[in-house]
Amino acid sequence: MPVGAGNFIDSRLTIKQFLPWIAVYFTYSMIPRPWSAFLFFLSAYSPLLFVLIMRDYDFTVLRFNHPFIAFAVMLPGLVGALLSIIVVRKIRGGNRVAIVSVRNRGDDLINYALPYLASFFEINIADPHDILAVAVFMAVLFILSVRTRSLFLNPILALDGYNLLEIEFMENGISKTRDVLTKFDIRSGTVCRVEPISIGLLLITEKYDDQERNQPTEHSEKTQKPRPEEMHRIILVAAPSSST
Repeated sequence: MPVGAGNFIDSRLTIKQFLPWIAVYFTYSMIPRPWSAFLFFLSAYSPLLFVLIMRDYDFTVLRFNHPFIAFAVMLPGLVGALLSIIVVRKIRGGNRVAIVSVRNRGDDLINYALPYLASFFEINIADPHDILAVAVFMAVLFILSVRTRSLFLNPILALDGYNLLEIEFMENGISKTRDVLTKFDIRSGTVCRVEPISIGLLLITEKYDDQERNQPTEHSEKTQKPRPEEMHRIILVAAPSSST
């Protein structure tokens, strides 16, 4: 056994202790690589997976007819939902930008809700044909979600207080348009910091208030407020000379 392996086994890390380490690894080494889009996809459609497996639940005996299959279907959605929340909460820093315009993406919710119609069809999660059909459906849905930028209409992050917006902003004199997740109230003229977290998606990590945004520089303070010794000289020069 390698050195230290026994200590690792004896530590018996719980899921609650282990998930933050995974989130830190994802945050600082992988994002914004393309796989992170799949993580947000699992998080966004975890409620759909839950609806599908509830069709296998027998309310007369209060259990699933196929518990192992139900658990295997729901596990990716649960992991995706937990990791997406932890990852987004841990992201800090980013580039300072000035927002030019803001558009709410709430009008696109219809694109997100349409796949839930699949839950009204007769699906047997114990039938390999139905499982394969659902897998193909989810794969096509993932591709379309990425292409249409509806991937980040995420009810899990919305419950955690994040809003999805489309913003136009200036960065280093260049105008850009991106989707952003934010907990802040932003509008045209807001100055903030943004950090990329996936393909085509930014996270607003910090918002500057008006006082911080308009804080004068050291040079402007010197030009606006003369030093005390300079004020003394100004008063002496401006004072009228007394006649003798």
